[in-house]
Amino acid sequence: MALHRVIILLTALHCLICDAHTGPLNFHIVGGQEAIPHSKPWMAYIRYNNANDDTHVCGGFLVSKDFVMTAAHCAGRNIKVSLGLHSLGERNDENTFSVLNSFRHTNYDSKTHESDIMLLQLDHEVPLSDTIQIIALPKKNKRVPVGTLCNVAGWGQTNMGAYLPSQVLMEVNVTVVGNKHCQDVLNLPINSAMMCAGQPDTSGDAAQGDSGSPLVCNGVATGIVSFGFQNPPGVYTNIPSFLPWIRKILAFSKYP
Repeated sequence: MALHRVIILLTALHCLICDAHTGPLNFHIVGGQEAIPHSKPWMAYIRYNNANDDTHVCGGFLVSKDFVMTAAHCAGRNIKVSLGLHSLGERNDENTFSVLNSFRHTNYDSKTHESDIMLLQLDHEVPLSDTIQIIALPKKNKRVPVGTLCNVAGWGQTNMGAYLPSQVLMEVNVTVVGNKHCQDVLNLPINSAMMCAGQPDTSGDAAQGDSGSPLVCNGVATGIVSFGFQNPPGVYTNIPSFLPWIRKILAFSKYP
């Protein structure tokens, strides 16, 4: 698959969590194509309400039979998680789950975007199938090499002027870039618990990914869509940096 140009649209949203003064930033990717239906069976479509009771959407991904990983800035109320979708028209009571517990990283900072990671415990275990599968996580705290070709997908808006989600899952290929280069381009601190990816030099079709969606490199969920600006690269939470925390949460007592 040819590389695609990624245009990252940064949009300030209302507060999604208890900090009433600082709204998080939503990350969109434009420049890709429709994914092959059900080729990414770990993808989750997340809907929730913020402090103003507005409805927002994020992506996520299934990491165990009862946990979905997403971005910390996707925290909110009345969270519903749909799995096994390609088209949003496939949502129903059988593939949509309530959230029993949400675990937002305690070091998350909405101003610096540090520790932008959250785990959602579903209200019951998910029956796995051809369309619902768990994606592998990194086994070691090892960074993905610069230049690695990765993939990100989501149901977000398909152009900069439309704020409605795509009705089908879209995807785009991106290339990992070094944190120093990313920091120089964005003029923002990019720490070791973040990673960057983008492809500014090639063109592609309209597409978009959601905040909270996985950056998948060599079949492994390596990053979480976090934030970006008008031009690439985009910034992702570096999942390997959080493996001890992830393992601790996933070992959490299943159900009361």
